[in-house]
Amino acid sequence: MKKHLKLILVTVVLFFGVLENLKAQEKCDYAIVKYIAPYYVESGIFISISGKEFEKVEIKKDKVANKLNDYTVLLNYISSMTENGWHVLNNIANETSIMFILEKKS
Repeated sequence: MKKHLKLILVTVVLFFGVLENLKAQEKCDYAIVKYIAPYYVESGIFISISGKEFEKVEIKKDKVANKLNDYTVLLNYISSMTENGWHVLNNIANETSIMFILEKKS
């Protein structure tokens, strides 16, 4: 009988330990920030957070020194996101755009 009770107690403790561990897992939001330079027709900063439709942030051409390779507007935007709790996971660049993938713990 003692052995049976001991087994039940150990099982209950392990069960609650697993449940507590599952609750402790962090939930995260993810964002994609895509920058297309003002040199191109469809230019701007495009943001999608948690898989929602991309929203466009217009870039005023007078704020950009060089329409093809001035990234200060993008870096300022990413900087403001990191100040609000976002963390840059990765960035991807090609000939027409730069994308940043960010994460924020909920």
